[in-house]
Amino acid sequence: MVSWSATIASSPDVPIRQQWGDLLALLQAATRGGWLSRRGVVGTVRAVEPEHGPDGWHVHAHYLLVFRNELTPAEVEHFRAALLDRYFSEADRLGIHATADGQDIARTRSATAWTRYLTKGRIRRGATDVLSRLWTAVDDGDTDALHLVHDLEAGAFRRRMWTPTGVCKLSEYAGLDFDDLIARGIV
Repeated sequence: MVSWSATIASSPDVPIRQQWGDLLALLQAATRGGWLSRRGVVGTVRAVEPEHGPDGWHVHAHYLLVFRNELTPAEVEHFRAALLDRYFSEADRLGIHATADGQDIARTRSATAWTRYLTKGRIRRGATDVLSRLWTAVDDGDTDALHLVHDLEAGAFRRRMWTPTGVCKLSEYAGLDFDDLIARGIV
């Protein structure tokens, strides 16, 4: 398994919905035509993660890429270079500003740890993830946070935050620990 954090440049002047749309357009262009499957990827999970900071909204995605076979460090590096080259080429073609900042592609051995990193456990008071901070602030009566929640709802409207493909979405495995599937030889 390889994890990939993909991002585009964000700007305080660009609404969250436009950033989200640009990111999805770039991801679709970079992975279209079976590009990943020709490199041995048999399933993916994509999670879109919006964050809000001092410079406004920043939308990025995290992928878990499941390969048919375990990759050597050299194969991971070759895949990383090819994916980034394709990603940046498509960004240029589409006129979407993407830089090396925030792009991270690395081997991961635990789908469970990857999922925990993305979900930050759950939304809860006092947690450091964006959604927990927003909802804590709303609960405390912060109207600015409520406006941000409305921005987030508008930006996410009819868009998926979590998208599995291939072996990652097989209904017969729904609810199972992905690491368990690997240990049992199913994947």
